[in-house]
Amino acid sequence: MYQLRQFAIFNSLQIFCFLLSCQRMSMHPSPVQFVPPQSLKPHPSALLLPMSPEDEHALHEDIATHGILHPLDITQTNHILDGVHRWQTAQALALDRIPAQVFTYHDPQAEMLHAIRANLKRRHLSSSQKAMLALEVEKILAPEAKKRQGARNDITQKFEESQQGEAAEQAARVTGSNRQYVYDAKKIVALAPDLKAPVVQGLVTLPQAKLLATHSQPERMAILTSIAAGDTHARSLLRDDPVSHAADYRHSSESTEWYTPQVYIAAVSELMEAIDLDPASTAVANQVVKATVYYDKTTNGLKFSWPGRVFLNPPYGQENGASNQGVWAHRLIEQFTKGITSEAVLLVNAVTERSWFQPLWDFPICFTNHRIAFYNDKLTPPAPTHGNAFVYFGTQEQRFIAIFSRFGTVVKRVSPAR
Repeated sequence: MYQLRQFAIFNSLQIFCFLLSCQRMSMHPSPVQFVPPQSLKPHPSALLLPMSPEDEHALHEDIATHGILHPLDITQTNHILDGVHRWQTAQALALDRIPAQVFTYHDPQAEMLHAIRANLKRRHLSSSQKAMLALEVEKILAPEAKKRQGARNDITQKFEESQQGEAAEQAARVTGSNRQYVYDAKKIVALAPDLKAPVVQGLVTLPQAKLLATHSQPERMAILTSIAAGDTHARSLLRDDPVSHAADYRHSSESTEWYTPQVYIAAVSELMEAIDLDPASTAVANQVVKATVYYDKTTNGLKFSWPGRVFLNPPYGQENGASNQGVWAHRLIEQFTKGITSEAVLLVNAVTERSWFQPLWDFPICFTNHRIAFYNDKLTPPAPTHGNAFVYFGTQEQRFIAIFSRFGTVVKRVSPAR
């Protein structure tokens, strides 16, 4: 154990010396020279952090008025380490020459660290962005730590683990993040790699990414698309409670309640503007659904009328030999036909062969292009066994198509019913 601690300290010092040497090498660039923009190309590590549209516009206006006042940092092979956005603006403005200074490195890792450090200095990054960026720095430092270990055969696997830990620690220091945040970022990327870019771009934070990681990939894309479009309601969904609506899964082996991901409740609210009634819910579920009136298992929504705008995710399983989904779907059709329910969205399994499903073809149906992963109070998604269908009752068919097409394909019966 003493040997392990000695090696861990020694390895940490070596990584620090490597970072220090990179920093020293970057202190003596070449004199500024003016080069044609078309002769340059971005270094991959300089492309990790995009610039916001607002900053891009401000940079364009500044360069158009004053020119490029700060030279670009480039390598001997004309790769841009710092100044990619100035270079892109120069091309857009058709500038003939732009100022640049050459930094000479004999180690590709040093070039990568230069590019990342420059991004860190020029951007006002959140702690979430820094943590994600630290993963890139860790990739650079980990091989260096292993190389400096040498060919010591007496080093056990625990030493390798200590190397990884020290590389993560140094990466956190380089980026101004903290080790725990870096570990969280690593877990998120391992679980949902598609969330790395949204965090780096500042679209969502690490805590929000944690919640998104519990959704299926299509659900994540739907939420992120809405957030990118400026939907503040979609962003508000990424809070500590990642689930929204209860359903009694009587066919499940566990006696627990299950919930529909919030993204679908958000779409229902966007379509109908409000939910007047949820006839199959719970008190906990209604904290998110926010129906004006709801009925739970005790009150039994089948005993009451369903006026206004209704969202219904009926209980599953069977009751007295009859499908619960069929019973509740039939009741919704009846209430809508009588004019009691003015508008509704029904969420059921896409079991088109079942007799109770046949009347639903008279209404617009969105068949999801994925299986919805419902959640329990432990945030553990079950293995979905069916696809899903959203059925719309109301006069806003085009609006339903526009909103729910993000989840799949919307269809409606064109042939006569048999």
